[in-house]
Amino acid sequence: MLSDTLRQTCSRLTVEIAEVSAMDVPHEQPALSSSKSNRFTSQRQTTGVGTTTVERLEPRLSPASRHITEAKAFGTECHVSSFTREQDPDRAVRVEQIHGEAYVAAGHVYESALDELGRLDNSNAEFILDKARGSTRETEVIYLHAVPAEPLSGSQGEGGLRIVGISAVGSIDDLSAFKAAKPSMGLAHQRKLYDAIEDLGHGGVKEIAALSVTADAPPTVSYSLIREVLRLYHRTGEKLIITFAMPAYAKMVMNFGRFAMPQVGEPFYAHRNNDPRTSNDLLLVPSIVEPSNFLENISRGVVTADDGPTARRRFATLCYMTDGLDDYFMPLTRQVLSEGIQDI
Repeated sequence: MLSDTLRQTCSRLTVEIAEVSAMDVPHEQPALSSSKSNRFTSQRQTTGVGTTTVERLEPRLSPASRHITEAKAFGTECHVSSFTREQDPDRAVRVEQIHGEAYVAAGHVYESALDELGRLDNSNAEFILDKARGSTRETEVIYLHAVPAEPLSGSQGEGGLRIVGISAVGSIDDLSAFKAAKPSMGLAHQRKLYDAIEDLGHGGVKEIAALSVTADAPPTVSYSLIREVLRLYHRTGEKLIITFAMPAYAKMVMNFGRFAMPQVGEPFYAHRNNDPRTSNDLLLVPSIVEPSNFLENISRGVVTADDGPTARRRFATLCYMTDGLDDYFMPLTRQVLSEGIQDI
Protein backbone atom coordinates (compact mmCIF):
# COMPACT_ATOMS: atom_id res chain seq x y z
CA MET A 1 0.00 0.00 0.00
CA LEU A 2 1.14 3.57 -0.53
CA SER A 3 2.54 5.30 2.52
CA ASP A 4 0.63 8.35 3.76
CA THR A 5 3.62 10.52 2.90
CA LEU A 6 3.70 9.35 -0.69
CA ARG A 7 -0.06 9.62 -1.04
CA GLN A 8 0.11 13.26 0.07
CA THR A 9 2.99 13.84 -2.30
CA CYS A 10 1.05 12.32 -5.19
CA SER A 11 -1.96 14.48 -4.42
CA ARG A 12 0.02 17.70 -4.32
CA LEU A 13 2.04 16.86 -7.42
CA THR A 14 -0.97 17.73 -9.56
CA VAL A 15 0.43 21.23 -9.94
CA GLU A 16 2.99 19.72 -12.33
CA ILE A 17 0.21 18.42 -14.57
CA ALA A 18 -0.05 20.98 -17.34
CA GLU A 19 -3.21 22.74 -18.43
CA VAL A 20 -5.58 20.87 -20.68
CA SER A 21 -6.40 22.04 -24.19
CA ALA A 22 -9.72 21.71 -25.95
CA MET A 23 -8.44 18.42 -27.30
CA ASP A 24 -8.20 17.26 -23.70
CA VAL A 25 -4.49 16.76 -23.29
CA PRO A 26 -1.89 18.72 -21.33
CA HIS A 27 -0.22 21.83 -22.70
CA GLU A 28 3.53 21.86 -22.27
CA GLN A 29 4.47 24.12 -19.40
CA PRO A 30 7.75 25.73 -18.30
CA ALA A 31 10.05 23.38 -16.46
CA LEU A 32 10.69 23.85 -12.77
CA SER A 33 14.15 25.13 -12.08
CA SER A 34 16.75 22.87 -10.53
CA SER A 35 20.41 23.29 -9.72
CA LYS A 36 21.03 19.61 -10.37
CA SER A 37 21.76 17.88 -13.64
CA ASN A 38 18.87 17.32 -16.04
CA ARG A 39 19.85 13.69 -16.52
CA PHE A 40 19.16 10.58 -14.50
CA THR A 41 21.98 8.79 -12.75
CA SER A 42 23.46 5.86 -14.62
CA GLN A 43 21.72 3.51 -12.22
CA ARG A 44 18.32 4.90 -13.18
CA GLN A 45 19.12 4.88 -16.90
CA THR A 46 20.11 1.23 -16.95
CA THR A 47 17.22 -0.07 -14.88
CA GLY A 48 15.34 -2.76 -16.78
CA VAL A 49 11.57 -3.00 -16.93
CA GLY A 50 10.15 -5.38 -14.34
CA THR A 51 13.51 -6.39 -12.87
CA THR A 52 13.41 -4.85 -9.41
CA THR A 53 10.84 -5.22 -6.66
CA VAL A 54 10.75 -2.59 -3.92
CA GLU A 55 9.27 -3.83 -0.67
CA ARG A 56 8.76 -0.47 1.03
CA LEU A 57 7.30 2.62 -0.59
CA GLU A 58 9.11 5.41 1.22
CA PRO A 59 9.62 8.38 -1.12
CA ARG A 60 13.10 9.88 -1.35
CA LEU A 61 12.51 13.04 -3.33
CA SER A 62 15.30 15.28 -4.56
CA PRO A 63 15.17 19.03 -3.81
CA ALA A 64 13.68 19.61 -7.25
CA SER A 65 10.90 17.14 -6.55
CA ARG A 66 10.24 18.59 -3.11
CA HIS A 67 9.83 21.93 -4.80
CA ILE A 68 6.93 20.43 -6.73
CA THR A 69 5.26 19.22 -3.54
CA GLU A 70 5.54 22.69 -2.00
CA ALA A 71 3.69 24.33 -4.90
CA LYS A 72 0.02 25.14 -4.51
CA ALA A 73 -2.16 22.31 -5.81
CA PHE A 74 -5.32 23.01 -7.73
CA GLY A 75 -8.30 20.96 -8.84
CA THR A 76 -6.89 17.82 -7.26
CA GLU A 77 -10.16 15.99 -6.78
CA CYS A 78 -12.98 15.42 -9.24
CA HIS A 79 -16.27 13.58 -9.16
CA VAL A 80 -16.53 11.19 -12.12
CA SER A 81 -19.78 9.42 -12.95
CA SER A 82 -20.51 6.81 -15.62
CA PHE A 83 -23.87 6.13 -17.23
CA THR A 84 -25.66 5.22 -20.43
CA ARG A 85 -27.95 7.51 -22.38
CA GLU A 86 -30.92 5.54 -21.11
CA GLN A 87 -29.86 6.02 -17.50
CA ASP A 88 -29.25 9.79 -17.71
CA PRO A 89 -30.27 11.32 -21.06
CA ASP A 90 -29.81 14.93 -19.93
CA ARG A 91 -26.24 14.43 -18.80
CA ALA A 92 -25.49 12.44 -21.94
CA VAL A 93 -26.51 15.47 -23.96
CA ARG A 94 -24.29 17.67 -21.77
CA VAL A 95 -21.26 15.45 -22.43
CA GLU A 96 -21.97 15.74 -26.16
CA GLN A 97 -22.25 19.53 -25.87
CA ILE A 98 -18.87 19.72 -24.13
CA HIS A 99 -17.43 17.76 -27.04
CA GLY A 100 -18.90 20.15 -29.59
CA GLU A 101 -17.84 23.28 -27.70
CA ALA A 102 -14.28 22.05 -27.28
CA TYR A 103 -13.79 21.06 -30.91
CA VAL A 104 -15.13 24.37 -32.22
CA ALA A 105 -12.98 26.31 -29.73
CA ALA A 106 -9.90 24.39 -30.85
CA GLY A 107 -10.63 25.07 -34.51
CA HIS A 108 -11.01 21.40 -35.35
CA VAL A 109 -14.50 21.88 -36.74
CA TYR A 110 -16.58 24.84 -37.83
CA GLU A 111 -19.73 25.95 -36.04
CA SER A 112 -21.72 24.46 -38.90
CA ALA A 113 -20.71 21.08 -37.51
CA LEU A 114 -22.99 21.56 -34.50
CA ASP A 115 -26.67 20.78 -34.30
CA GLU A 116 -29.28 22.97 -32.61
CA LEU A 117 -28.29 21.61 -29.17
CA GLY A 118 -24.60 22.39 -29.63
CA ARG A 119 -23.55 18.79 -30.27
CA LEU A 120 -21.55 17.56 -33.23
CA ASP A 121 -24.11 16.78 -35.90
CA ASN A 122 -23.90 13.06 -36.64
CA SER A 123 -26.25 13.13 -39.61
CA ASN A 124 -23.21 12.41 -41.78
CA ALA A 125 -22.21 8.89 -40.75
CA GLU A 126 -18.79 9.33 -42.38
CA PHE A 127 -17.86 12.33 -40.22
CA ILE A 128 -15.18 10.58 -38.21
CA LEU A 129 -15.07 13.16 -35.41
CA ASP A 130 -18.71 12.48 -34.57
CA LYS A 131 -17.54 9.30 -32.86
CA ALA A 132 -20.67 7.54 -31.62
CA ARG A 133 -23.70 9.18 -30.07
CA GLY A 134 -25.46 6.70 -27.87
CA SER A 135 -25.71 2.96 -28.33
CA THR A 136 -26.71 1.43 -31.62
CA ARG A 137 -27.32 -2.10 -32.77
CA GLU A 138 -23.59 -2.44 -33.45
CA THR A 139 -22.08 -0.42 -30.60
CA GLU A 140 -22.63 0.19 -26.90
CA VAL A 141 -21.72 3.55 -25.38
CA ILE A 142 -20.90 4.49 -21.79
CA TYR A 143 -20.58 8.18 -20.93
CA LEU A 144 -18.17 9.57 -18.33
CA HIS A 145 -18.72 13.05 -16.86
CA ALA A 146 -16.29 14.79 -14.51
CA VAL A 147 -16.63 17.92 -12.37
CA PRO A 148 -14.27 19.31 -9.69
CA ALA A 149 -15.26 18.30 -6.18
CA GLU A 150 -14.56 21.86 -5.04
CA PRO A 151 -14.68 24.28 -7.98
CA LEU A 152 -12.15 27.08 -7.71
CA SER A 153 -13.12 30.75 -7.90
CA GLY A 154 -16.66 29.90 -8.84
CA SER A 155 -15.56 27.88 -11.87
CA GLN A 156 -17.94 25.14 -12.93
CA GLY A 157 -15.54 23.50 -15.36
CA GLU A 158 -16.40 20.00 -16.50
CA GLY A 159 -15.35 17.34 -18.95
CA GLY A 160 -16.52 14.12 -20.52
CA LEU A 161 -15.73 11.23 -22.79
CA ARG A 162 -17.41 8.20 -24.28
CA ILE A 163 -16.35 4.57 -24.11
CA VAL A 164 -17.59 2.84 -27.24
CA GLY A 165 -17.81 -0.95 -27.19
CA ILE A 166 -18.73 -3.49 -29.84
CA SER A 167 -22.10 -5.16 -29.39
CA ALA A 168 -22.64 -8.89 -29.77
CA VAL A 169 -23.78 -8.42 -33.37
CA GLY A 170 -21.18 -5.79 -34.30
CA SER A 171 -17.56 -5.90 -35.45
CA ILE A 172 -14.40 -3.92 -34.84
CA ASP A 173 -15.10 -1.94 -38.01
CA ASP A 174 -18.07 -0.40 -36.19
CA LEU A 175 -15.61 1.58 -34.05
CA SER A 176 -15.14 4.84 -35.93
CA ALA A 177 -11.56 5.33 -34.69
CA PHE A 178 -10.50 1.93 -35.98
CA LYS A 179 -12.31 2.39 -39.26
CA ALA A 180 -10.62 5.75 -39.81
CA ALA A 181 -7.14 4.66 -38.68
CA LYS A 182 -7.05 1.21 -40.27
CA PRO A 183 -5.60 2.31 -43.65
CA SER A 184 -2.60 3.88 -41.89
CA MET A 185 -2.24 1.35 -39.07
CA GLY A 186 0.48 -1.27 -39.16
CA LEU A 187 -0.60 -4.87 -39.61
CA ALA A 188 1.00 -5.92 -36.33
CA HIS A 189 -1.09 -3.38 -34.44
CA GLN A 190 -4.25 -4.46 -36.24
CA ARG A 191 -3.41 -8.04 -35.30
CA LYS A 192 -3.13 -7.04 -31.65
CA LEU A 193 -6.70 -5.75 -31.73
CA TYR A 194 -8.04 -8.78 -33.55
CA ASP A 195 -6.28 -11.05 -31.05
CA ALA A 196 -7.89 -9.18 -28.16
CA ILE A 197 -11.31 -9.82 -29.65
CA GLU A 198 -10.46 -13.46 -30.25
CA ASP A 199 -9.31 -13.86 -26.63
CA LEU A 200 -11.94 -11.74 -24.86
CA GLY A 201 -14.84 -11.60 -27.27
CA HIS A 202 -16.34 -8.40 -28.64
CA GLY A 203 -15.49 -6.61 -25.39
CA GLY A 204 -11.77 -7.04 -26.00
CA VAL A 205 -11.46 -3.74 -27.89
CA LYS A 206 -13.05 -0.42 -27.01
CA GLU A 207 -12.77 3.09 -28.36
CA ILE A 208 -12.13 6.11 -26.16
CA ALA A 209 -14.01 8.87 -27.93
CA ALA A 210 -14.69 12.58 -27.56
CA LEU A 211 -12.43 13.29 -24.57
CA SER A 212 -13.24 16.97 -24.03
CA VAL A 213 -13.24 19.66 -21.35
CA THR A 214 -14.71 23.13 -21.03
CA ALA A 215 -12.46 26.16 -21.20
CA ASP A 216 -12.75 26.81 -17.45
CA ALA A 217 -12.01 23.24 -16.37
CA PRO A 218 -9.00 22.71 -14.09
CA PRO A 219 -6.34 20.44 -15.58
CA THR A 220 -7.15 17.42 -13.46
CA VAL A 221 -10.62 17.09 -15.00
CA SER A 222 -9.24 15.34 -18.08
CA TYR A 223 -6.76 13.38 -15.98
CA SER A 224 -9.54 12.16 -13.71
CA LEU A 225 -11.42 10.88 -16.76
CA ILE A 226 -8.36 8.98 -17.99
CA ARG A 227 -7.79 7.60 -14.49
CA GLU A 228 -11.40 6.41 -14.31
CA VAL A 229 -10.97 4.51 -17.58
CA LEU A 230 -7.84 2.95 -16.09
CA ARG A 231 -9.75 1.90 -12.98
CA LEU A 232 -12.49 0.32 -15.09
CA TYR A 233 -10.23 -1.78 -17.30
CA HIS A 234 -6.85 -2.30 -15.62
CA ARG A 235 -7.70 -5.91 -14.69
CA THR A 236 -9.64 -7.06 -17.72
CA GLY A 237 -7.12 -7.01 -20.57
CA GLU A 238 -8.97 -4.79 -23.05
CA LYS A 239 -7.18 -2.78 -25.71
CA LEU A 240 -8.32 0.82 -26.13
CA ILE A 241 -8.02 2.63 -29.45
CA ILE A 242 -7.85 6.42 -29.46
CA THR A 243 -7.20 9.03 -32.15
CA PHE A 244 -5.48 12.24 -31.04
CA ALA A 245 -5.09 15.52 -32.88
CA MET A 246 -1.45 15.91 -33.90
CA PRO A 247 -0.54 18.87 -31.60
CA ALA A 248 -2.37 17.26 -28.70
CA TYR A 249 -0.67 13.90 -29.20
CA ALA A 250 2.79 15.44 -28.79
CA LYS A 251 1.73 16.97 -25.48
CA MET A 252 0.20 13.69 -24.36
CA VAL A 253 3.53 11.95 -25.01
CA MET A 254 5.31 14.69 -23.08
CA ASN A 255 3.20 13.97 -20.00
CA PHE A 256 2.56 10.22 -20.23
CA GLY A 257 5.43 8.99 -22.40
CA ARG A 258 5.42 7.14 -25.69
CA PHE A 259 5.24 3.72 -24.03
CA ALA A 260 1.89 4.56 -22.44
CA MET A 261 0.52 6.33 -25.54
CA PRO A 262 2.21 4.56 -28.48
CA GLN A 263 1.62 5.74 -32.03
CA VAL A 264 0.40 2.77 -34.06
CA GLY A 265 0.03 4.27 -37.52
CA GLU A 266 0.78 7.22 -39.74
CA PRO A 267 -1.13 10.44 -38.99
CA PHE A 268 -4.08 10.99 -41.31
CA TYR A 269 -6.24 13.97 -42.18
CA ALA A 270 -9.64 14.05 -40.54
CA HIS A 271 -11.20 15.67 -43.60
CA ARG A 272 -10.33 12.85 -45.99
CA ASN A 273 -14.00 11.91 -46.11
CA ASN A 274 -14.57 15.35 -47.70
CA ASP A 275 -16.72 16.63 -44.87
CA PRO A 276 -16.66 20.45 -45.24
CA ARG A 277 -17.20 20.93 -41.50
CA THR A 278 -13.74 19.65 -40.58
CA SER A 279 -10.57 21.75 -40.64
CA ASN A 280 -8.36 20.82 -43.58
CA ASP A 281 -5.31 20.99 -41.32
CA LEU A 282 -6.47 18.56 -38.64
CA LEU A 283 -4.18 15.53 -38.47
CA LEU A 284 -5.14 12.57 -36.29
CA VAL A 285 -2.70 10.13 -34.71
CA PRO A 286 -3.90 6.61 -33.87
CA SER A 287 -2.86 5.08 -30.56
CA ILE A 288 -3.58 1.83 -28.72
CA VAL A 289 -3.56 2.01 -24.93
CA GLU A 290 -3.32 -1.09 -22.73
CA PRO A 291 -4.80 -0.42 -19.27
CA SER A 292 -3.26 -3.59 -17.83
CA ASN A 293 0.24 -2.14 -18.42
CA PHE A 294 -0.55 1.56 -18.29
CA LEU A 295 1.16 2.49 -15.03
CA GLU A 296 4.19 0.39 -15.88
CA ASN A 297 4.43 2.10 -19.26
CA ILE A 298 4.25 5.55 -17.67
CA SER A 299 7.05 4.42 -15.35
CA ARG A 300 9.13 3.41 -18.37
CA GLY A 301 8.55 6.90 -19.71
CA VAL A 302 9.90 8.35 -16.46
CA VAL A 303 13.14 6.36 -16.43
CA THR A 304 13.81 6.89 -20.15
CA ALA A 305 13.03 10.62 -20.23
CA ASP A 306 15.58 12.75 -22.05
CA ASP A 307 15.71 15.46 -19.40
CA GLY A 308 14.72 16.35 -15.88
CA PRO A 309 11.66 18.50 -16.63
CA THR A 310 10.14 15.73 -18.73
CA ALA A 311 10.90 13.14 -16.06
CA ARG A 312 9.28 15.26 -13.36
CA ARG A 313 6.24 15.89 -15.52
CA ARG A 314 5.75 12.17 -16.13
CA PHE A 315 6.40 11.36 -12.50
CA ALA A 316 3.62 13.77 -11.54
CA THR A 317 1.32 12.08 -14.04
CA LEU A 318 2.22 8.67 -12.62
CA CYS A 319 1.49 9.81 -9.06
CA TYR A 320 -1.91 11.15 -10.03
CA MET A 321 -2.84 8.02 -11.97
CA THR A 322 -1.87 5.61 -9.17
CA ASP A 323 -4.46 6.84 -6.68
CA GLY A 324 -6.60 3.91 -5.57
CA LEU A 325 -4.63 1.32 -7.54
CA ASP A 326 -2.03 0.29 -4.96
CA ASP A 327 -2.44 -3.44 -5.57
CA TYR A 328 -1.92 -2.94 -9.30
CA PHE A 329 1.68 -1.70 -9.03
CA MET A 330 4.23 -3.74 -10.98
CA PRO A 331 7.97 -3.83 -10.20
CA LEU A 332 9.11 -0.76 -12.13
CA THR A 333 6.16 1.31 -10.93
CA ARG A 334 6.99 0.41 -7.32
CA GLN A 335 10.61 1.35 -7.86
CA VAL A 336 9.87 4.70 -9.47
CA LEU A 337 7.36 5.63 -6.76
CA SER A 338 9.70 4.58 -3.96
CA GLU A 339 12.76 6.38 -5.31
CA GLY A 340 11.01 9.50 -6.53
CA ILE A 341 12.95 11.83 -8.81
CA GLN A 342 16.59 11.85 -7.83
CA ASP A 343 19.61 13.73 -9.13
CA ILE A 344 17.66 15.84 -11.60
